[in-house]
Amino acid sequence: MSDMKPSQENQPGADLVSKLKAGDPKAYQELMTTYERRIYSFAYGFVHDSDEAMDIVQETFLRVFRKVETFKGDSAFTTWLYRIARNLCIDKIRRKKRAPMGEFDDQRKHEVQTHDKPALVGSMDAYSPVESTLRKELGQELMGALDTLGERHKEVLLLRELEGWSYAEIAESMDLPIGTVMSRIYHARKKVQHILGHYLNDRSKGVTHGT
Repeated sequence: MSDMKPSQENQPGADLVSKLKAGDPKAYQELMTTYERRIYSFAYGFVHDSDEAMDIVQETFLRVFRKVETFKGDSAFTTWLYRIARNLCIDKIRRKKRAPMGEFDDQRKHEVQTHDKPALVGSMDAYSPVESTLRKELGQELMGALDTLGERHKEVLLLRELEGWSYAEIAESMDLPIGTVMSRIYHARKKVQHILGHYLNDRSKGVTHGT
């Protein structure tokens, strides 16, 4: 029976990092092609803004390029990659909290647009106009529910539900005991479910009463 840890699993990123260190000019682009969509979805879950999420994606891969020699392979490449993206997301959020309200872009008021499709909500292209409207509303409620979570709880929930990481992978990435990860996910889920439950119940009552 294998006792291989998540950090030792064979991943495409490991080979690409080796090629990047060796000076292969195609390796950097291949890394971006392989992981940029996942990093974008993760970043969007934090900042809820497509432009800011793309900025985080770009900066994440720039840091990978600049610091690739510091990656020793002691953990999985994805662990290292998401740690970089996570730190950038947290820095972005903290800067926003410190910034005067006048510095916020007016586009922030309209951040849930057709081109902004959070991965947690999914594509609405195949749905009728009514279904698309309901899914968009649910998506807005979901993003609002995520915003009620603290950074620690939001992160573990995104990694678990959006990226499908195992408890062990999340624990390794965040340098936490698995029990702590499980506890945070449990409480984060309960809070999100509570908020969405109120929303769905309100909608159900509205339909029942014909409103």
